[in-house]
Amino acid sequence: MLTAPTGPPLPEALARLLRHEVGDLLQVIYSVVGLMQERVPANSLERRLLGDLKGRAETCRQELDAAVDLVCPFTIQRTQFDLTALTSSMVGPLRKRYSARSIEVDAPEPAIVEADSQRLGGALSLLIVAMCQEAAREVQVTIRHASDPGANILWSVRRDGLPPTAEQLGGLERPFVSTRYALFGLAVALLRRVAEAHGGSLEAKPFPETGIEVRLLLPREGQGEQDQ
Repeated sequence: MLTAPTGPPLPEALARLLRHEVGDLLQVIYSVVGLMQERVPANSLERRLLGDLKGRAETCRQELDAAVDLVCPFTIQRTQFDLTALTSSMVGPLRKRYSARSIEVDAPEPAIVEADSQRLGGALSLLIVAMCQEAAREVQVTIRHASDPGANILWSVRRDGLPPTAEQLGGLERPFVSTRYALFGLAVALLRRVAEAHGGSLEAKPFPETGIEVRLLLPREGQGEQDQ
């Protein structure tokens, strides 16, 4: 008698295998480059080049995690944490990596949310990296207590530089269609999925000749779907 195969669909299984095998390799690269950094003088060209390579390995790992999460179900594990503190912890290392950019956080007070800090943090970090890559000079992250019904926290990130064209903007959430704005599209697609899982929402708004802004509305306590 023939029986139906069990387990996840083939694309999902391949995605999880890719995350495991390639993810381990990227972690090895990240660790080895970190050890090499310790063997060269501080503020040297070699140290800066190794730091850039280490950052690229970390971004590749984040991209891999994001791609897998777009095709596989995931579970939200909510805890209370300060979104302002989480954002600041992500921005600190990026200031060193993108020293030619001004990366600022405008958050005058703590923003306590009940969310999955690891999953939300991963998506936010990937988006900030994408903004830094495309920015001309500045990236600005803003956190506010929003007045929108059902959305208590407004988290937004804006970069200067040329905005995407209408055609590019239409493909921002299709990260596997084109290499142009691919990282940004991947980050936006993942963050929207994570936001909706928390009962929130996401929008991207271009500004003529001055860049683009992504706005995340996130409830402090949401009843979003647990398994996405």
